[in-house]
Amino acid sequence: MTDQQAVITAEVLLKKRSAKNFLKGYSAEEIQSMITMITGIKEDIEKAEADKIAAENERNKKIEMYVEMLGQDGLSLDIVNDWAEKNQKKRTK
Repeated sequence: MTDQQAVITAEVLLKKRSAKNFLKGYSAEEIQSMITMITGIKEDIEKAEADKIAAENERNKKIEMYVEMLGQDGLSLDIVNDWAEKNQKKRTK
């Protein structure tokens, strides 16, 4: 066993012992309730991440649509950016 493996094994055993000591004071129902709560929180986080990704994908689709519309009107994104920059400078003067 290498030193790294020994350290990892020791960490796992310490965590396992700590978990056992922590859980000693709880009934099976309380432990099950904790597991259910943690699982629910994990699912909520995963759902929030999925919603965030979906919103970003929707935003990207809109941007692509607007860029395509600009192209159909004979404009490029560079032209629009230059125009926006000029107007921003006018507003800050």
